[in-house]
Amino acid sequence: TFTPGALLNFCPLPDALSIANDFDTATSYLAISVPSGVSCAVGKISLQSLSDFVGSGFAAVSNNCNHIWSNAEANVDKLNNASTVFIGCDVAIGATGWRNSVFIGTDAGRNSTTPNVGLATDTSCIFIGNQAGRDADNIANTIAVGTNAGYNAYNSSRSIYIGSNAGAEMHGNDNIGIGAHAVRGSGVSSVGTRNIEIVAGLLDNQRLMYSSGNLSDALNIQNTIAGNTNAKKISVGHATLNPDAPFSVRRNTVAVPEHATNDMIQSWWCEGVKVAHIDCSGRFVGNMFVEGVASGIIAAPTSPSSPTTGTMTVKNSGWQDVTNITVQNKNPGFSVSNNAYIQAVFVNGTYRLIRT
Repeated sequence: TFTPGALLNFCPLPDALSIANDFDTATSYLAISVPSGVSCAVGKISLQSLSDFVGSGFAAVSNNCNHIWSNAEANVDKLNNASTVFIGCDVAIGATGWRNSVFIGTDAGRNSTTPNVGLATDTSCIFIGNQAGRDADNIANTIAVGTNAGYNAYNSSRSIYIGSNAGAEMHGNDNIGIGAHAVRGSGVSSVGTRNIEIVAGLLDNQRLMYSSGNLSDALNIQNTIAGNTNAKKISVGHATLNPDAPFSVRRNTVAVPEHATNDMIQSWWCEGVKVAHIDCSGRFVGNMFVEGVASGIIAAPTSPSSPTTGTMTVKNSGWQDVTNITVQNKNPGFSVSNNAYIQAVFVNGTYRLIRT
């Protein structure tokens, strides 16, 4: 028995490390005086608990190999998390079930919980940023980086959210959001999987995915390339999440004033030279059909299988010379005189004269 205030004589005691091969900081104790009112009592404290107490508010390796660097008030749950790094003021308060994860930032992972009986499963989440991953319950293998990234993104495993508010309120697996507000839930929340959104410099309500309800397999890159990856349909230009064809080119001079610089919907270029385009009337404009004059006589062939050839000077809409091309004449009985007006069409790799 011990009388409070009596002298403890440790001198004759053997060194603890010399008598126990299984010395364990969690089950090895020190006696400590605990003042209570005007009297004192003696209690015990484990070396691990003493280390946690003395090191509160400083960096420490605690129970279950949790690495904690936070204010004393954070009160990180050391028993219901394992092998996880916690850094930041009030980091991971109320967080449980995490193993082999990283929480960095004020309130990062706060109140985030995931079922993990016996801490046997590697949840392996990374939450970095002020309130990143806060209230993000029941997820694993998700990366959330940025202020509020992954905030309340419960049931959102195997996802990547990078940017302020990226992935906030999104509830679904396998989503990728890069940029501020990317794949952010609409209104209160959204449910969907396999969505991809990359945006830069857009407000939340400027995104194609804003207020779109529950989405899956949606793609949006800066509101310029968008579509549905499951349906294998993509739109470009004034993009839409629901294109009407495998490849939809969309022009809109009202929504996108820059589209008004010309009348083209789509163009084709070869070796730095535009060779054709489609205008807003649906007309194909290109080198398939050309007009101009004959540069010399083009004789009539004896049969279509034995065409004659000649040279044509191609003219533009202002009737200026563009280039000279070789043309074939497959029409028996049809000859062309020098400097006569002619038309040609590109067929099977050669320009063929059209009888006019």
